[in-house]
Amino acid sequence: RLPYSSRTTGNLALAYEFPWAGLMASIGGSITYTGERIGGFLADATERQRLPAYTKADLHAGVSWDSWTVNAYLNNLTDKRGVIGGGIGTFNPTAFLLIQPRTVGLSIGRTFQ
Repeated sequence: RLPYSSRTTGNLALAYEFPWAGLMASIGGSITYTGERIGGFLADATERQRLPAYTKADLHAGVSWDSWTVNAYLNNLTDKRGVIGGGIGTFNPTAFLLIQPRTVGLSIGRTFQ
């Protein structure tokens, strides 16, 4: 297999938009699965780092009116520590790179015409 590629990945996303209190509201979420992966090829070793599978869930909601939009999001709902790199074959073989931790955010936007 190629480095860092998994045999199985998947994504399920749902979104719903509806009128609410004179505004247009939206809610949604997604679940992403990344299967086990194997790290990079090494010139001086036969062993390659195995990176475990992980599942990540995200949520979002928003409202819009006229030219304004307000969106809130919660990424990595369960604060999963998915490993995406590091280990054998890196500068520090005991260090690993992780997916972004739980993140909460808000965005406000306006469209100009």
